[in-house]
Amino acid sequence: ASERWPEARTYRDYRKMLDKVADRIDAVVVSAPDHNHAPAAAAAMRLKKHCYCEKPLTADVAEADQLVETVGDRLFVMDKWRYQAGVLELARLARSGELGEVQSISLRRVSTGNPHPDVSTLWTHMPHDLSMTLEILGEIPPITHAAGEFVNGSLVGVRAILGTEPWVGIEVSDGAAEHHRESRVIGSKGVAILAGGCSEEVLVRRFDGQDDQVIPAKRELPLLAELRAFLGHVNG
Repeated sequence: ASERWPEARTYRDYRKMLDKVADRIDAVVVSAPDHNHAPAAAAAMRLKKHCYCEKPLTADVAEADQLVETVGDRLFVMDKWRYQAGVLELARLARSGELGEVQSISLRRVSTGNPHPDVSTLWTHMPHDLSMTLEILGEIPPITHAAGEFVNGSLVGVRAILGTEPWVGIEVSDGAAEHHRESRVIGSKGVAILAGGCSEEVLVRRFDGQDDQVIPAKRELPLLAELRAFLGHVNG
């Protein structure tokens, strides 16, 4: 990095970095071990800086509520799958009426293990599903029902139902037999399916007997699109 960006400075302690550069920056990106997200984000925003924080924002609900209440709209939490081309296509289909009246959304995000042992799968996986729900429906419905999967007292999975008409079903787990991602939007006239987290096509299956339609969904990398959105956020 020092060869590519010779003007860049490195610090061992983010607090010292913030003290040194606070008057020369507009925003901070927090990409650290999950349990350090909240204190690093809070430190940046105490200096009135905009903050882009990797998900999960925290691993504690009260801590998350306090951050949001304290800093308001200067906090931007990573939700890159909201910007994935297939998800944007699902949102377009849902809003255009091509699927008829949207009746439900089904989101499944399961894995064979948890690469982030300091937080549960609820905090690492479900932020994606909530942000996708927000993009597709324009809102996150209230929780209707939720149940956890526990192994030796540790949470390894969650199944939740949000809202009623339409309702959203979300399943996340790190106790699955295989890695699997699937998103479905079910309407009165058909269903749109995004099979796989990085799939570059959406399958549309209509209920009137028409042939299945495959819609290409290939655009820029979701993270790049999200970073562009963050810069727009910083610029007002």
